[in-house]
Amino acid sequence: MTAVRYRDRVIEPIIVPFFGAIGKRFIFIDDNARPHRARIVNERIEHHGITRMEWRPCSPDINYIEHVWAEMSRRLNQLQQSPDTLQELANALQGIWEAIPQDFINNLIMSLPN
Repeated sequence: MTAVRYRDRVIEPIIVPFFGAIGKRFIFIDDNARPHRARIVNERIEHHGITRMEWRPCSPDINYIEHVWAEMSRRLNQLQQSPDTLQELANALQGIWEAIPQDFINNLIMSLPN
């Protein structure tokens, strides 16, 4: 994927509205892939005032956020009622994020190679 496609197909139509629904609590995480960190992408993220978490470069050995996303997805799929609106989805994901035990995160961190 090129930086232009990433900006036009991910940042603008997905990330920006999601940021608008969640507000200033939203922290954007990517994997530092070259298209994700291109100037045109950075400019759009900064233009919208989106906070970006600094993250280690993409590596299967240390990219443990994918385990967190998988856990969040599993919990989202187990909800009694699926979110119908973007705001309901944002609220559900915020609640799921807050409910993930710190021990789960700590175990992921401890699993990193030295």
